[in-house]
Amino acid sequence: KNIFKLFFGFAVSLIFLYFTFSEVNLTNIDMQLKELNPKFLFYALINCFLIIFLKSLRWGYILRATSVFKQKFLLPISCVGIAAITILPLRLGEIVRPMLISNKSKMNFSTALASIFFERLLDIIMLLVVLSIVIIFASVPDWIYKVGLGLLFSISIILLIIIFLYFNKNIMETIFLKLRNIIPDKFLSPVHNIFNNFINGLSILSNPFDILISILISIFIWFQYGLIVYLLFYFHSFDLPIIASYSVVVLTFLAISVPAAPGFLGTFQYGSFLALTWFGISNDAAAFFSLTYYLAMIGINILLGLIFLPFVNLDSNFLLKNK
Repeated sequence: KNIFKLFFGFAVSLIFLYFTFSEVNLTNIDMQLKELNPKFLFYALINCFLIIFLKSLRWGYILRATSVFKQKFLLPISCVGIAAITILPLRLGEIVRPMLISNKSKMNFSTALASIFFERLLDIIMLLVVLSIVIIFASVPDWIYKVGLGLLFSISIILLIIIFLYFNKNIMETIFLKLRNIIPDKFLSPVHNIFNNFINGLSILSNPFDILISILISIFIWFQYGLIVYLLFYFHSFDLPIIASYSVVVLTFLAISVPAAPGFLGTFQYGSFLALTWFGISNDAAAFFSLTYYLAMIGINILLGLIFLPFVNLDSNFLLKNK
């Protein structure tokens, strides 16, 4: 089953790589290389490093309601976890950070996993905000509106459910108590414990200050996403408005949500390629940009993960023990 999923992911990646590069004239690469401005690539890479730190800082605030961790402890785990999300297929890397932090502290895995879930909710909300700005200030296809409405509906339902579950724990306890008359305790008890630990991981919902700080950091993270693309515009000598950079960010994030090969291969390139062609960039230049953007974002994730890997001792025995 897993092999089938992996092959399916590679098939999807190949399809999107074909969409990106099928009409590209590779002989024009030399001309595009001459137009590059290296100093802007350097500036973009600095901001890529900054985003990793900001993500770790935000995670610390999300966790603070249950446990306080210093950044010298969280940052290596964050770097390895983000690299794992990049490398492993089907976003399996999302569980690496909860696994690591539960292994190296007293925090329960389900509690740590809830913090990642809340982090993803923040990112989806920010994606919706940026998408709304793009729709207002840029000309986008109709299907983008539909995707935005679908995301808004989905995230609203999820938020309502999470808020209801967190602030109505007594109701859930009553339900579990009644289920004990139907389901054997040896089956129900583990589920009950996982649920309680997960809800405990959402304790940030009772801390408005930590929520505010997490939101402000999220805003800065997404501002940096757009800034990186804008700096890469200058690297490629593109004359595009700032709204074009956020269009690239939004469409790339939407594209990488499609299951694909490890490293978001194909979907990442096609997302940025499609957005740039909306703004009149040629297929050759847009495809070349998609490679630069990919290597900057994905490359930094993997590089930092490899640098910090020895500090977290993530090996095969650890993964098997926590499987």
